[in-house]
Amino acid sequence: MGLRLLAISFCLIWIGIAFIVLGLNAIISFSLPVGTFPFYVGALLIFLGLFLIVIGVCYIISEFR
Repeated sequence: MGLRLLAISFCLIWIGIAFIVLGLNAIISFSLPVGTFPFYVGALLIFLGLFLIVIGVCYIISEFR
């Protein structure tokens, strides 16, 4: 089970990085003003990406503990 959990955690980290890049790209490219719905969607993508990265790192730490 160790190698499978490690692969899943790396996938979570890369998906989290992709979500952060998509959220930042949406906010920067379209110069979205704060308070609009698309701005909040971009911010939600960023926070979801951070959450996935934290979960992936926790899986890696628990694997080597």
